[in-house]
Amino acid sequence: AAQQPGQSLETCGREARYRLFEEIACAWVGDDRPVKIATAHTLSDDVETILFHLARGTALDGLCGIPRQRGRIVRPLLGCTREQVEDYCRRQGLSFITDSSNSDPVYRRNYIRACLVPAFGQLNPAFPESVLRMREALEQDRDCLDQLAIQWLGNCRREGGLALPPLREAPEAVRRRIALLLLQEWGLPRE
Repeated sequence: AAQQPGQSLETCGREARYRLFEEIACAWVGDDRPVKIATAHTLSDDVETILFHLARGTALDGLCGIPRQRGRIVRPLLGCTREQVEDYCRRQGLSFITDSSNSDPVYRRNYIRACLVPAFGQLNPAFPESVLRMREALEQDRDCLDQLAIQWLGNCRREGGLALPPLREAPEAVRRRIALLLLQEWGLPRE
């Protein structure tokens, strides 16, 4: 796939991989169970992603890191660090590949991996586990706000539109989520 203007090589590669995974999943003839695509994203990847989002500026969704599930994509290893997964593979005699681009300093994520994560690890040796606890708490907060937004929006729906006065009474955090829900309804991506 050709790299789009303004798109990093990393992003282009990730999108190409997911397109390939989707093509394979769509072609799979199973036993009437939905086909899932499991990726090997780990807690280490999630920590890097959360720090990356934090550095760029983010809201609650960005602090929740890599989604555990998005459509048919599932990430069952988000509770394990990369080191734990690699150690398991070694003990079981399983081979694994480390992408050579993971050490290329050209990529911002590699700076986060090589410099920031170890610095946070010096402050707190259990840093990845602390991020996991934070993420789990923030996911609960996010899910609660999403449910409140759905309820408020439902209560404001009228035939042919929305009643705006009740929407003005919603807390700001809920109004932002209502706006996102409406954008999704109109076919625009949430991200």
